[in-house]
Amino acid sequence: MIPIITAYLLYILCGIHLGFHYNNIVKLKKETKIALNIFWLLIAFLFGIKAFIKRKIINKLSLSILYPIYFDENIIVSLLEYASI
Repeated sequence: MIPIITAYLLYILCGIHLGFHYNNIVKLKKETKIALNIFWLLIAFLFGIKAFIKRKIINKLSLSILYPIYFDENIIVSLLEYASI
């Protein structure tokens, strides 16, 4: 039970850490890229919020759901949602 909680907490902390260092990752050089980059960042942020709610991460952190494996979903969609979170 403790590994499930720590895995999801570290998952969230890694996402926050990447968010803080986003400018270093992208290294924007032109103003036109800034607008496009902000657009994609906003889309990814909104998709991540939607996936966070859909995947019930809060319930997994509070151990309301013990085994969070869903076999009836497409693996590509699942990976994209977890990457966006």
